[in-house]
Amino acid sequence: MAFGNGKFGTIVGIGKIGESLSHSIGNAYLVEGLQHNLLSVSQLCDKDNLVVFSAKQCLVVNVNTGDVVLRGKRHKNVYKVCILSLPQNNLTYLSALNYYVMLWHKRLGHSSLSLLNKLVSKDLVVSLPSIKYNNDKVCDACVRGKQVRNSFKLKNCVSTTQALEMLHVDLCGPMRITSTGGKRHVLVIVDEYSCFTWTLFLASKDETFEKFLVFLKRTEKRIGHSLVSLRFDHDKEFENSCFIDYCSQHGVDHIFFPPRTPQ
Repeated sequence: MAFGNGKFGTIVGIGKIGESLSHSIGNAYLVEGLQHNLLSVSQLCDKDNLVVFSAKQCLVVNVNTGDVVLRGKRHKNVYKVCILSLPQNNLTYLSALNYYVMLWHKRLGHSSLSLLNKLVSKDLVVSLPSIKYNNDKVCDACVRGKQVRNSFKLKNCVSTTQALEMLHVDLCGPMRITSTGGKRHVLVIVDEYSCFTWTLFLASKDETFEKFLVFLKRTEKRIGHSLVSLRFDHDKEFENSCFIDYCSQHGVDHIFFPPRTPQ
């Protein structure tokens, strides 16, 4: 839907508006981001209505029955209709809340939006708006309900002063599908100072120390700094004699952290 200033709005719902169910105005659009309800005079006339303007008010009258469909009062140069002040027992009007996607998501027990689309396609729920429920919104309650721990606190300062001062190392695998080179494990290495990440592909866990040693020698030569400390979890591919002896001989701090703690 295009506005007068050249911008566009998304139509998220179609409904009816009027004082009575039989003489209400149909095909009224609910436009996302539109702060006011606008009625087109030409569309009102297309529905067999007569629109009468006076100095103080505006009347929309059905031509066939003579019933008043809408009644508006003049406010400066605009005629305004207060929908909320009309009788609610015989009123069918377009409400942004009723057609808001996340409201129906909450009404139906925080069901997924894909489920809402299935309900609409099979017409299983009475009064459920026939609109497309796009998965472009986030429900705060669903996010909090699925959260298993609090967010990690950000560090205000960097605890290292140069590259290779501390490396975080972890091993992923075995992967269900083997690569074309026969690799099923991924060795991930992160430099804390630069946050640069390396990935090494391994055929088995037994190659961990050998591949890491080759990587470390190349990296130290390119950067010009020696490794200061290593941080692993307590998996056996890191907590073994090979890594312990190497760290002891080269003066590298061998630091462990509990498994499954990405912070």
